[in-house]
Amino acid sequence: MSVHRTIATVATLGLLAWGGSASAQDAASGPGLAGMGIELGAASMGLPLPFSERPLTLTEGTIRGDAAFTIAHFSVSVPGVGTLSETAVGLALGGGYGITDDLEVGASVIPLTLSPDVTYGDPSIYGIYRFLADTAEIGGSLALTVPIDGDFTATPGLPVLLHLGDTHGGYTLEGQGDGPLADIVLSFGFPALLMPASGGDVLITELWVLSIGGSVYIGTR
Repeated sequence: MSVHRTIATVATLGLLAWGGSASAQDAASGPGLAGMGIELGAASMGLPLPFSERPLTLTEGTIRGDAAFTIAHFSVSVPGVGTLSETAVGLALGGGYGITDDLEVGASVIPLTLSPDVTYGDPSIYGIYRFLADTAEIGGSLALTVPIDGDFTATPGLPVLLHLGDTHGGYTLEGQGDGPLADIVLSFGFPALLMPASGGDVLITELWVLSIGGSVYIGTR
């Protein structure tokens, strides 16, 4: 796989993990909107306002719409070739739906690479089933990538969410009944930080991803 293809893929994968990574953080409570006559939000669905208190999966009947703007950078030295470096910019739109309190499904329907070339990536769908709900929540997940500009892939996972303390990593607008109307989250990370190698695990800091995005919540019952 070429460096360009690798970076483009990373830059447009943001939404698949967005809901899970955001729910593992905490957010500062935004201004109340009830007094302004805005009767939106997922409070009636039982979704808590702080991220640190939210469950691994969306509550039953809750719709989440997601958008993420991502910058990914990769730089590596290749013997005899020199340094290969590339930066890609991506935009992803999608969302999720809580079928039950323990089962969430969703999709990334518009994965776009905006730079260095404008391309439409591979849309994906996912499902998460929570089988343990406590201070530590554990579930099983499956993500399917539909081949548009790549190969069909099925990726199983074991997401874990720990409810530990209050660390403010985003901003939340309050909706009806003290539930969230919308979240704004900024994140930065090294997705390939620890990689297994023949000589032992190695740290990979040459690939980093910066994302800013948001989610909007709508209750259907």
